[in-house]
Order: sequence, then structure tokens, then C-alpha cells
Amino acid sequence: MNWTEITLRCAVDAEEIASEWLREMGSESLVIQDARDVESLREDDADFDGLTDPQPQESLQGIVVIQAFFEGDCRDEKQRDLIRRQREMVARDSKFAEITFDTCLIEDQDWNQTFKSSIKAFRIGERFWIRPTWDEGEVDPSDLLITIDPGMAFGTGTHETTTLCIEGLEKTLKAGDCVLDMGTGTGILSIAACRLGASRVVGIDIDEKAIQIARENSEANGVLERVVITSQPVSEAIQEPVDGIVVNIVAEVIETVLDEMDQALRPGGWIVASGILATKRERMLNLWKAKGMTLIGGRIMGEWCSLILRKE
Repeated sequence: MNWTEITLRCAVDAEEIASEWLREMGSESLVIQDARDVESLREDDADFDGLTDPQPQESLQGIVVIQAFFEGDCRDEKQRDLIRRQREMVARDSKFAEITFDTCLIEDQDWNQTFKSSIKAFRIGERFWIRPTWDEGEVDPSDLLITIDPGMAFGTGTHETTTLCIEGLEKTLKAGDCVLDMGTGTGILSIAACRLGASRVVGIDIDEKAIQIARENSEANGVLERVVITSQPVSEAIQEPVDGIVVNIVAEVIETVLDEMDQALRPGGWIVASGILATKRERMLNLWKAKGMTLIGGRIMGEWCSLILRKE
């Protein structure tokens, strides 16, 4: 089935009426981009600007963008209806003359296949090849293959911080190491650690959906017998000190578990950390140095950085 899409732009104080027009015209759901939502998120999260693309935020200032969808090709009909409604309101209040809109036709297609075709296999680091579950193409025998089904959990490998962590593991992890994966997400870093020869990996996450996905991905990659995925605190999940820790969570959360990580890591052990904005690199490095950690590597990639550390 084809769909008609209307994209309407209006002032913030006209949103309620414009949305009502589109509902009365037969749209069962609306997608609303609102400058007030951006400001609310900015007020609630001091790091909002560092975690988002500022361009779309700036383009929303003072306006609301509303997208509505209608079954079939009804562009002409809906356009006439919308023009009539706008004229009636302009007669009462001239501010409604500033409303603009356009229509387009979305042709029917196999949306599942379209999604799959947009997800391609790609390389990370020197040895890793990441691909979705439906990609059965051949890989070089020297590559370390990870198959990940894109889902709700963070970590399909496309984010800079995942790349930085995998690069760090390639440089640091030795065969036989026991590893703690903090904030495991999809389990991609646990799987990578196993591919590099880790004897055992404990992946911790507080999101039950992530835990389920990480277990499924570990099984699909044939490493479940070496991976334990849990929501337990570090103090309960780790009975003996580990050789290394990989952590890919934001700096503010890392700060809350520094003591637990320190207690879980053996002397001489290593940490590969990312999820840290480059602007917060020095603060995090100083916190780790205060716990007897020495910087041995890491780099900056875009807005993000990695730190590779050794415990004295």
C-alpha cells in the first residue's frame, strides 16, 4: 500500500490546532519535532549538547515540525483540505498564515528488506569483521568474525566508542585472560574478547533486554560457554580478580563504579575504557591515576576518546 505524507511546519503556539487538523483529516499517528522538547532535554542533561547533533536542534528553534501519514495516494485531497482549514483560521488570526506544508507519496515496499539492505558488513580494527545475521557472505579466514543482529541494545559496532574499545582489546588482551565487560549491551565486546582468546568473560548490564540480547548474540557466535551475562553487581558477579576490564559507558556512570572496578582488577591488570567524551578525558584519567592506574594507550575519535590503563 502507498502512503501520503504531509510535513507541516508551524509556530510553537500553533502546534495544538495544526495537530488537530491532521487528526481530523484522518491521520491516526503524528510525528512531532518540537523545540520545547529539545530545551527540556538540555535542561535535564548537562551533556545533552555533547551527545547529540546540534544542527537539527538549531533548525527547530521557534518552530514545530509535524509529520502525518494517510493511506493511499490522497495528496490532492489532503492538500485542498489543509488549505481550506488554514484560510479559515487566517481569517481569525493572521499568525496561521505562517504555516507551511508539503506532501509526498511513499511507495509501497518491503520495509523489512529495505532495513536489511541498509545494514552492511564492516571492518573494525585490524582483524574484526562485523556483519548482521542475514549476511552470509564469505570472509577472509584471517578475519575474526562477529555476527550481530541489530536490536534494541546499544552496541552493533557502528558507534565510535565500540570501535575504540575493540581496537583497545586488540592491543591489550592476551590469550587466556579473564575479562569483565561493564555495560555489555549487545555483548559485542564480550564476543570480541572471546575471539581474541579470553578464557572467560563476565558481561554486566542493568537492562534486562540487553541481557537477553547479549546472551542470544553470544550463543549465535558460539561463545556462550565462555560468557556469563548478568545483572548482578560487580562485587557479586566477580569472585576472583580479573585480568582485564572493558567498559563502554558514559563517564558519569563510570565514576560511580570506579571502586568496584578497582577491587575486581588484579595488580598488573588492564582497563580498556570508552564511552568518554574527549572533553572529559583528563578528568577520568586523573581519577584512575589516583587509584594507581597508568596510561598506556588510547586515542580520540570524533567527540569520543578511549583510555587504555595498567594497574600498578
